[in-house]
Amino acid sequence: MKNMLLIALALMMLTPIRAQKGRENDPSRNKIPFTGTYLATQPDAAHILQLSADGNMTFIMSWQFDNEGVVDESYSNTKGNWKVSGPMAVTASAADIAFKNGAFIGVAHARYQIQFEKGYRTASLTCSGALYPPGVSPLDKNAAPVAGSTFTCGALIRLERLPTE
Repeated sequence: MKNMLLIALALMMLTPIRAQKGRENDPSRNKIPFTGTYLATQPDAAHILQLSADGNMTFIMSWQFDNEGVVDESYSNTKGNWKVSGPMAVTASAADIAFKNGAFIGVAHARYQIQFEKGYRTASLTCSGALYPPGVSPLDKNAAPVAGSTFTCGALIRLERLPTE
């Protein structure tokens, strides 16, 4: 009986260690340092990026796809998902509903790379993507984008975390 009690006690002591060890590899546990709202200001534009702990992303840009605007529009509200891709890095995939002169012209799909600096207060963002015509899903691997619609975010975008105080 005493041996059974010792074995049961030993198993109970090992269980939390195994459970915690498994959680170390859980990506959601590693997202917390990256979460927050970031601002980028440039002479001709401004951007707001929000990374939520649940993996959702919102990116509001004062221009759509590049400084000139691939679709000649001056505003973009992008929604997507993000994940930790390195010790100080995040990758994201996002969609943006595109309009030109008030008419729906398709959905843009972009990929983002965000490299954070020590302390997670500042980061650098790059992106690339393309616009897909109405009725075409940018998630379809065989989908063809609108001719000439590929884009980048232009120059490297520097982000600063909004303070909470």
